[in-house]
Amino acid sequence: MDEVLTQYERAIRQGRHPLIDILNIKPFPNSASTAIIEIPERQEKVAITALSSTEVYETVLSMWSFISKHSKLIPYLKLGKHGWDEEAHRPAWQGDLDLETGVGHQVEPSDMQKLKKGLMSEQEFRRKYPGVGAHQWPCGCQKPWEEYESEEE
Repeated sequence: MDEVLTQYERAIRQGRHPLIDILNIKPFPNSASTAIIEIPERQEKVAITALSSTEVYETVLSMWSFISKHSKLIPYLKLGKHGWDEEAHRPAWQGDLDLETGVGHQVEPSDMQKLKKGLMSEQEFRRKYPGVGAHQWPCGCQKPWEEYESEEE
C-alpha cells in the first residue's frame, strides 16, 4: 500500500494522472493503454484507458449485464432441418425472416474448430453445412432474392 501511495504522490508532482503509473498503462498509440480491473464485491469490471498523460477514461461493466445477455444469445445454427426439405418438397425455413441476415443459418464455431483439428471429417462437415453456393447460407438454406437482383447487369 505504501508503494501505491508513493507512486500516487510522484505522479501528482510530475503532473501525470496517478492511475497511469499505478496500473502501468501508457497513453501512447500502439501501446498498452487500457487496463481491466475486477471488483468482485461490486460484481463489476472497470476498463481504464489512458487518453493522455493527464487524462484517463473509465468504463464500468456490470457483471449482471453479461449474465442477462448470455442467456439471450442467438444460436449460430437454429435447431431443425436446413437446406432442401425432401419431405415437404420445398426449401427448409421458407419464409423465415432471418434468412435475410443469415442469423441462425451459420457455422457453429465449435464445428469449425473440429474441422480444423481433424475431429470432424470434411464429409461430416458438408453433410451438416452443405451451402457452398453464393445463393446459399452455410447451412444450405436458400438466401432470399428479388427478381430485379439479376446477374445480367
